[in-house]
Amino acid sequence: MEWRGQVLQKTWASGKTYLYLRVKDGSGRWVDRATGLDDSPANRKTAERMLREVRDRILAQEGALGAGGGPATVKAWAKRWLDDRERQGLTRVAEDRAKLETHVFPAVGDLLLEDVRPRHLVEIVQKLQAGGYAPRTVRNVYFLAKAMFRDAQIAELIPLGETPAILTRRQLGKMRDADPTWRAKAQFSKVELEALVSDDRVPLDRRAWYALLGVGMLRTGEAAGLRWRSYEPDMKPLGRLEVSTSYDDGETKTETPRWMPAHPVLAALLAEWKLQGWPAAFGRSPGPDDLVLPVTPEAKRKGRRKDPGSMRDRNYSWKRAQWDLDALGLRRRRVHDLRRTGVSLARGDGADRDILRRGTHAPPKDVMELYTTVEWAKLCTEVAKLKLDRRTSGRVFPLHTHVEQAPGDGEQPPQAPSPSARN
Repeated sequence: MEWRGQVLQKTWASGKTYLYLRVKDGSGRWVDRATGLDDSPANRKTAERMLREVRDRILAQEGALGAGGGPATVKAWAKRWLDDRERQGLTRVAEDRAKLETHVFPAVGDLLLEDVRPRHLVEIVQKLQAGGYAPRTVRNVYFLAKAMFRDAQIAELIPLGETPAILTRRQLGKMRDADPTWRAKAQFSKVELEALVSDDRVPLDRRAWYALLGVGMLRTGEAAGLRWRSYEPDMKPLGRLEVSTSYDDGETKTETPRWMPAHPVLAALLAEWKLQGWPAAFGRSPGPDDLVLPVTPEAKRKGRRKDPGSMRDRNYSWKRAQWDLDALGLRRRRVHDLRRTGVSLARGDGADRDILRRGTHAPPKDVMELYTTVEWAKLCTEVAKLKLDRRTSGRVFPLHTHVEQAPGDGEQPPQAPSPSARN
């Protein structure tokens, strides 16, 4: 769009002359904008500065939304913002899009970015709170909107420092669990963890996945982004996992890489998966840059599907975890509870908390920690204190009883095609 704009005079019926701006907006329409300044040499200079600011914003809008992209509404910017995040390889874009469409767009989607006020965000938060959403969900929606407005400032679609996302704890409420009792139940027993990594009713790739989370004590994103080059099975006394990425974001939650010993149970599962499961699923042996546990081929089914070989996301992992828990007759829980389980069981078996955390978390940011190095052998010793066995168990059916599996979302878990069927 070719920029056009000028400072003009307008004389009111009272005979007083005021200055106003006439500009062509992002959609190509001429728009008059009042300055509130009467006509004088000093005010004309001020009006010309205002015109330059308007010009810069319109050109920034064209750069962010494209030529002819229309006015910079919340919806228009959110679409471009989410598309950019998807191109960057961020894995939660679909989830973020759903949050904005469900909770933010109905309230402010059609407003210009510069017209959104803090009170609009307060109304969104209050509606969520009145709807019974958990405090964590309320905050997740708000901070997603805050990130969107922050990047709108960076793109110069709204003036720097004029973001509406300035809510505080008073508006957002205290960070607490909707159900105060759930956290005590958010863990697996040792027998349950052993079943998830051993029972042949669970596909091999998911047994290895649960071992990374529960025995390796990795976060979901860390396990999803793990590549074979980051695993050194020949390290002594235990193999070593380099944990340096979360999904494909290029950094972990704490933005600090760390190294985690591979417990013997985890090492055995990774070896079995690499030598047998991975080649059977993809028709070749994995290379250093391949994901350790990508999405595997599955039979066709209803619902959204991820491409084989792509990176697992939270929804994919959660859904299949519920299938496997149902198949094993276990109570449903979150996938993240496996990490908590591994840490808790290791400490229960005698692992030293301060040493174990060097493998599970980034070191605390204090001066003494910067000068403290824990020997690899000592960290391996603490991880190996977790007493865990791989067990096998047969399925027992009552006579004359038809057994059905019922995943929680109404979908039947697909049966993976055999290698011969895929070739």
